[in-house]
Amino acid sequence: MEPFIVPREEHCISRSNINKSALKVLYRLRARGHLGFLAGGCVRDLLLGRTPKDFDIATDATPNQLKKMFSNCRLIGRRFRLAHIHFGPEIIEVATFRSNESSGKAGKNSKGGKRKTAPLKSDSGVLVRDNVFGTPEEDALRRDFTVNALFYAIEDFSIIDYADALTDLDAKIMRCIGDPDERYIEDPVRMLRAVRFAATLDFDFEPETWAAIVRQHAHLAEASNARLYEEVLKFTNSGAMHRILPLMRESGLLKVLFPLYSHWLEEQATEDEQRHNEAAWAAIDTYKKQHPRASAALRYGTIFSAYHQHKIGTMVEDGHRHPEAVTETLINHQQALVPSVLIPQRQLSDMIRIAASQPVFLNIDEAKAKKFKGMDCFADSFAYFRFQCDLNGEHHERIPFWEQLEAPKARKKSRRGRRH
Repeated sequence: MEPFIVPREEHCISRSNINKSALKVLYRLRARGHLGFLAGGCVRDLLLGRTPKDFDIATDATPNQLKKMFSNCRLIGRRFRLAHIHFGPEIIEVATFRSNESSGKAGKNSKGGKRKTAPLKSDSGVLVRDNVFGTPEEDALRRDFTVNALFYAIEDFSIIDYADALTDLDAKIMRCIGDPDERYIEDPVRMLRAVRFAATLDFDFEPETWAAIVRQHAHLAEASNARLYEEVLKFTNSGAMHRILPLMRESGLLKVLFPLYSHWLEEQATEDEQRHNEAAWAAIDTYKKQHPRASAALRYGTIFSAYHQHKIGTMVEDGHRHPEAVTETLINHQQALVPSVLIPQRQLSDMIRIAASQPVFLNIDEAKAKKFKGMDCFADSFAYFRFQCDLNGEHHERIPFWEQLEAPKARKKSRRGRRH
C-alpha cells in the first residue's frame, strides 16, 4: 500500500517547533543509514497547532542497534521493547517499526533480518508481548487510532499517512484502526486513551469506535492497576476532565475503574452532590492551567472530593471525630480501589493530610494559622479548601485572611563549633 505523502510546502510543521533533542536523534539515525520518523501524537499535535508533550520516534533500527548507536540509550520494557535516549532530564523515546502480524510464524523485518519474537496474547486475547519488527506501513496500521498513525520524515520533511489519518484529523473524528472490539480486547487501556484523546482534542467518535467501548468496557478490569493509575494521572493532566467524566459514565468505564465511587454517583448522590462532583472534575482543569505542577494527591483527591465529603459527613454525624472519619474514609476507598487503580501509599497519605486539614481554615487563631501556612502541605490544602468553598458556597470570607497571612520565616539552624 502506497502512503499519502504531504510535501513540506503543503503542511505547517516546521523544525523550529520540533524538540532539539528529537532532531538530534533523527539526524543521527539518518546519518547511520536508518529511517527515522517523528511518530504518533506529536505529529498530530503539531498539525493541529498544539504543543506536543512528547516527541516519539519510530525507526527501522532495532533496540540493540540503537543501544550501540547512542551511548545515552537505555532499553526498557518487556511487553514493548523501547529505547530511551537521555539528554539530561529529558528523554526521547524511540521504538522500532513493529508488525501488525498476530501469527507466530517467522518473518522478515524492513531490513531483511529475521523477526525473533512473535506477538503473544493471553487466553482472553490481551496482548502481553509485541516485539515483532516490521515496516513503516505495518507500524502505522498497528497503532490504536488513525490520528495517531502519522509520520514526519526528517529526510524530506514530508508527512506520511498510511491510515487516511489526515481525513479524520480534518473532520475531528476519533476512529480505531482495525476491528475496534479486537483492538480493545488486545489492550483494554486503549479505551481510556480513546476517551482522553476525544476529550482533549474535542473530537467526536466514529460510531463503531464508540460502540465497541460500550460493548467491551468490562475488559478494562484485565489491565494492570499500575497502568490504570498512570492513565488516570494523564486524565487529570489533560485539561479536559469536564469532558472526560460524561464519556466515562456513558461508556461504563467509570464503574470498572472506580466501582464504589461510580455506584454512589449513579445510585445514591443527590442532585446537589451530582453538581458538586461535576464542578470538582472541572476545577482540576482550571487549577492545572494556573498551576501546571499541581500534585497528584491534590488532583486525585479532587476527583473523589464530593464522594469523600459525603462519606466523611455521614461518619461525623454518627459521632466520629473529623480526623478519624477522614482517615477511615480514604483508607477504605483506597483499599477498594487496589484491584483497579493502585494509588501509591505516599500519595494516599498526602490525600488524607489534605482532607484532614480542612477544619484548620476555619480557625481564628493567627499564631496557629501562621504555623500551618509554613507547612509543606499548605498549598495543596488551601487549593482544596477553595474548591470546597466554591462547591458548597460557604466560607469564602476566610479566603482573604489566608491569602494575606504571612508565613513564618524559616529559621536557620545554628552550628556549634566542634571541640578539638
